[in-house]
Amino acid sequence: MRAITRRKLSMVEKVLAFEAADPATDISHVGVVAALQELYEQAGPLIAEEFSGKVDERVATARRREVRRQLQKQFRHLALVAERAARVDPSVQGQFPAPKYNGPNRAFLATAEVLIGHLDQHVAVLLEAGLGETFVTEVKAGVAEFGAAGSSSTDGRLGHVDAGARLRNIAQECAEIVTVLDGLNASRFRATPERLTAWESARNVFGPVNGHGGSDEELEPTRGPTPVTPITGEEDVA
Repeated sequence: MRAITRRKLSMVEKVLAFEAADPATDISHVGVVAALQELYEQAGPLIAEEFSGKVDERVATARRREVRRQLQKQFRHLALVAERAARVDPSVQGQFPAPKYNGPNRAFLATAEVLIGHLDQHVAVLLEAGLGETFVTEVKAGVAEFGAAGSSSTDGRLGHVDAGARLRNIAQECAEIVTVLDGLNASRFRATPERLTAWESARNVFGPVNGHGGSDEELEPTRGPTPVTPITGEEDVA
């Protein structure tokens, strides 16, 4: 989750707590708070979805990397065996070059699938040259797993990117609603400055307001206290 999205959602939580502790009687105000609460509740499942997608992508990527290393070893063995087999059957010559070690995953998978096709055509002579009885079954299973891990990694990435985008939209919409509440509370607490200060602290994106008009959490500590800032912008601090 991006930092500004997290801060906005944290701010909404503080705003809702403030409104619950000091509820308004104005029907319009109550309706705005209810809309904010409803929108905020949509964020929870998306946070879980974003986290789950990142975990799925990380696990699948790690598994794909591990399977690829094993396949590299198997294809190197195949290339060496093919050199021996070519002395008996010249048609094997050049059919089994090992995939590039650092090439793209898609290119690796495409090459592996081509090699398997050639393997099926020359399996008899390759077995005689020392391929190994279980090689064909194992390498086909490895290639299938490599492809499946790639698909899982892509699905995980798409899932967390989509959830993150929806979270940012929700956070921004919540921020806009809080801006409306800011106007309502400015009027409601006109005669009670201490409550207005408490409200300003609650709706501050960057943390509680301190005695100097800044916040306890600063984006850039070297620049001094951060003032209470408007929350309508969508600047992301990753």
